Amino acid sequence: MKGRNILLAATIVAFWPVAATAQTYNTLPPNSVVANTLNYTNPAHALSFSELLKILNLYSLTKVGDADYAMGNTDRVVATDKLASWFDPHTWRLPRAADFNPGQPLYVIDLGSKITADKPLTIVRNSTGGDDRINGSISPVVINVANGAFVFISDGYSNWFAHSLVSASTAPDGTIRSNISGVTATLDDNPISAVLDKLLGSTHGSLVYRGASSWSALSPGTLGQLLSTGGAGANPSWITANGTGTVTSITCFGSAITTIGTCATAATKSDQQTATSTTAVVTPSQQQSHPSAAKAWVRFTGASGAISQAYNVASVTRSSAGSYTMNFSTAFANTTYTCVGNIEDSGSNGIVKGASSGRSGSANPIFAVSLAGAAYDPATVEVACFGTQ
Repeated sequence: MKGRNILLAATIVAFWPVAATAQTYNTLPPNSVVANTLNYTNPAHALSFSELLKILNLYSLTKVGDADYAMGNTDRVVATDKLASWFDPHTWRLPRAADFNPGQPLYVIDLGSKITADKPLTIVRNSTGGDDRINGSISPVVINVANGAFVFISDGYSNWFAHSLVSASTAPDGTIRSNISGVTATLDDNPISAVLDKLLGSTHGSLVYRGASSWSALSPGTLGQLLSTGGAGANPSWITANGTGTVTSITCFGSAITTIGTCATAATKSDQQTATSTTAVVTPSQQQSHPSAAKAWVRFTGASGAISQAYNVASVTRSSAGSYTMNFSTAFANTTYTCVGNIEDSGSNGIVKGASSGRSGSANPIFAVSLAGAAYDPATVEVACFGTQ
């Protein structure tokens, strides 16, 4: 019997449950604590600080200056730094959605009031080690206004839900609060014209019309086409005009033509020089080409040659008392042009005479001579020249 009792006691001891003992750590990995993250009693294990932050869902602020940035799984609020510069557009990359608990938010905010439309912040998905999405798409989101913000909520697997936190307040006159960037972005106060360009295109000459289900743009037609309506329930279109009719009045050079005839054309330089046309209309730019018109005239001071008024005379050169050369802006076609002159002087009278030599199409030497035959400088000399240019 004694032997049987010893065997029974040994059997009981063999099947009696033994309590699990906690694991003892003499050393730990860097930046870690001893913890149990399971939902039941279990030996402790090493837990990194980043995993602990993820479990506790603790918030922290990460400030970023004038730089691109890759957000990590310990970031909770990432913001621009008011004390740092922001000279250029920048791109910040999201962490993997799987590195965040489902429903855990990540905020990206322009706390420094640095962002502008010219210096936006683009927030892109993390494409490494998975196929993350933002609102189910691979397109980024953009903060393009000061104090803009987005909240990103992880599904814990591969998608971030992004929502802009900018609310409407006041806006400049003539603008619409909208997003015309082409990607998900914060709202901006865009000019109405820019919004229409985004919706309907920016082709010069387009017309806007109401289609069956929405507003559309009609592209420009070809030169000479007319806009035609199809009536209610149809879109307008461009057509080429045809058919017959009666013209009752035509305005030509400001005058109405009510009888059959030819509209007068503008006279050319040769028309003016020939001076024979009875139908050409003279425009101001060709009036001086007629033989009766002065091609050059000038009024200048005798003592210096200084011009007070002139047409087609660039300068007057005085070489000595009473000796001058008129320099034309536009030269005459030959040297057979004619010049006439006059002297204004409170003292002795005199005449203007041409030089016996030195005349060219671009210059004409003249003399001012007193009645006694001596060259002198009158108070004022006036000369006009006629000829062909």
